[in-house]
Amino acid sequence: MQAGIDTVEGCILYRNKSIELVREGNRTQMNNDAFMDEITSWIRFSDSEEESQLDGLTSRAMGRSPAPGWLGRMFMRIFVGAKSQSKTDEKNIRGSSALMVVISEKNDKKSWIEVGRSFERIALTLTTLEIENAHLNQPCEVPQLKNRLQQHLALGSAHPQLLLRIGYAEPLPRSPRRPHQQVLMKSSRVSTS
Repeated sequence: MQAGIDTVEGCILYRNKSIELVREGNRTQMNNDAFMDEITSWIRFSDSEEESQLDGLTSRAMGRSPAPGWLGRMFMRIFVGAKSQSKTDEKNIRGSSALMVVISEKNDKKSWIEVGRSFERIALTLTTLEIENAHLNQPCEVPQLKNRLQQHLALGSAHPQLLLRIGYAEPLPRSPRRPHQQVLMKSSRVSTS
């Protein structure tokens, strides 16, 4: 066993390394204006934004009270940064029952779709067991951190695509969803068989 790696019942715990990589990912991503603009664009700060958009992530789902959109966006710019997010993430990682990494053999569009389908099955299974999950994808989204995570977990040529924390928790309010009629498109292709 490597020095500094905790084990529990034969399982290796990479909690501290995960915290380090998430912290570095937060610094990289949250100091990128385009990244922060995109994140902010997906947050529905007020009830009226939630009702009109029917998508995104609500303030309630993030554990915050609704606020007028202009105030929420200003709050994000002033108070939400890498340091505060890293502190929250570390607390959440240490309080989680487990961390899970979803990997793929290749790093191409087909593999990304397969990972998405795998995650769907994982999330649905966890939900039926009343186990919550949350993404901590910073180390999978920042290329140099993804390489370090890959090396640290001794994945060889496999690619870490998702980092999840899982465990029992009080469920947060669900994010709004558009009616399926707004997101499904009819195919114009005709079967030749």
